[in-house]
Amino acid sequence: MAATTTFVLCAFQPDWRTPANFHDNRYEALIRIKRNTSAPPLELVSFGAPFEGYPGSKDFSLRVHFFLPTDQPAAFVQATELDEDLQYRMESKVNWKPKTCNTFEGWRSDVALNKVPASNLGVVVRLDGSSADFRRFSPAVVVADSKSAPKPGSYLAVMRIGTEPIQSLRWSLYSKNNNRLTPVASANVPKSFRSASHATIEINAGGLKNGWYRLVMQAPYSARPGTADYAFDFYNRVEPCLR
Repeated sequence: MAATTTFVLCAFQPDWRTPANFHDNRYEALIRIKRNTSAPPLELVSFGAPFEGYPGSKDFSLRVHFFLPTDQPAAFVQATELDEDLQYRMESKVNWKPKTCNTFEGWRSDVALNKVPASNLGVVVRLDGSSADFRRFSPAVVVADSKSAPKPGSYLAVMRIGTEPIQSLRWSLYSKNNNRLTPVASANVPKSFRSASHATIEINAGGLKNGWYRLVMQAPYSARPGTADYAFDFYNRVEPCLR
């Protein structure tokens, strides 16, 4: 039976990134930790183009394409399970090139990735810092080495639900110019979600321009008044990084 642990990216602990868990260009492992009862109500665990899945072979590698819009080379490719089971964790340790396309590669399956179903894999490219306090992202394009990267027609934002179930999820997308927000799109997901599950939002990327955007979410709790709120910024590049 799958575990119901609600451990999230913000709970990445310093003792997890040990020399024993370092592999070439990343930290990667299956961790065993205590249940986190202070998990946030909503947390982004995957953001980017739809993932087409693993190749047919058992031994494979994945690569992640993304654009780094900032002057600083700080970016972290992070992976976890959408629904916690094995408590898989991966975080890149690479020096990136600012203001250009970057590729994280050599993410081999033989360390632990081949134990995680492709349908349960979440990937984010977090800018500025590795903790969940940093809410700026670059959309990730994840592909197997044996495949070419398709141009994204949409972005999927996958939110993990915390310890309280929610009755629906409403989202609004804004373009961001300095501190000015301009509405772009909005929708409601009229579905309830249990605790420790995940909800997926699909954004049409075809109409987005170059620049920063903000995605804002509100989710009414099922068992009590109030809402779970979450917002994050991302940079869209019309011409994607596909190498």
